[in-house]
Amino acid sequence: MNAADIVFLGLRPSNFILILLIAGLLIGIIGFRRVGLLLMGAGVVAFVACGVLPVGQLLLRPLEARFPFQGTTQEPAGIILLGGAVEARKTHEHNQVTLNDRADRVIAAASLARRFPDTKIIISDGPFPPFPRSGAELMAALLRELGIDKSRMVIEARAASTWDNARYSYDLVLPKPDESYILVTSAWHMPRAMGAFRAAGWPEPIAWPVDNLTDERPLWRAIEASAGKGLLMVNTAVREYLALALYYLDGQSDSLFPGPRNTTETASKAPPATHALIVDRSARAPVGSDPLRSLHQQGTPSE
Repeated sequence: MNAADIVFLGLRPSNFILILLIAGLLIGIIGFRRVGLLLMGAGVVAFVACGVLPVGQLLLRPLEARFPFQGTTQEPAGIILLGGAVEARKTHEHNQVTLNDRADRVIAAASLARRFPDTKIIISDGPFPPFPRSGAELMAALLRELGIDKSRMVIEARAASTWDNARYSYDLVLPKPDESYILVTSAWHMPRAMGAFRAAGWPEPIAWPVDNLTDERPLWRAIEASAGKGLLMVNTAVREYLALALYYLDGQSDSLFPGPRNTTETASKAPPATHALIVDRSARAPVGSDPLRSLHQQGTPSE
């Protein structure tokens, strides 16, 4: 957990609402009843607004719409898979790679790897102390189980942030200006990722947004049945906007709110390719094999 994550613990809307409710209760108990009721009332209103009303949709839609999915007809020099999709504790406790709600990143990368069989896959995700394997190594193990040859994989296992993903991967790959790379990450994360990769010196990546949290329903129809889901969306959006501002101020992004550039794009507006996987079983590891053990036995894939 970096400094920005620690700061966001207090600024996270769900935590801030909880602080309002607890503070209101305690202040009311010690005798300031009116102030306590005001704080608790504010907490309840904020909970309903963020958890039930479509505030999360309203905040996330500009992020997810910033880089619309375009697809590509040109074989890229590489496919960049950003981390954040692995449940480290569950993976090591159950000895099988377990993904979270960002699993679409890995599915899309596997689909692209099958679609472009001669393209290398750059996998960037850092360590999960105290667990021995980095997120990049775990995703590589899963991709191998899906039939992707480990010799195609470039593992970047130090990154603790999106900026680290961009700069450490750059140092490993040393991309040429005329090369194209597909960048795979969640749609709401794509603006910050594109800004960081541009600032790190990468040639303009082809955005491949996945894991959309929003839809195109009218906002009045987007009321959440689950307050937890609504709060999660608001948390995600607020964190992302704060991170965009911090990256820009620190020089880790090329603009405050990165968007598509008006340059000759390698992407086309052809209908999106399906993300469904058609796995050649002959290319897979033996059925029932342990992906973590096989990764350990064969070594870390690298380029």
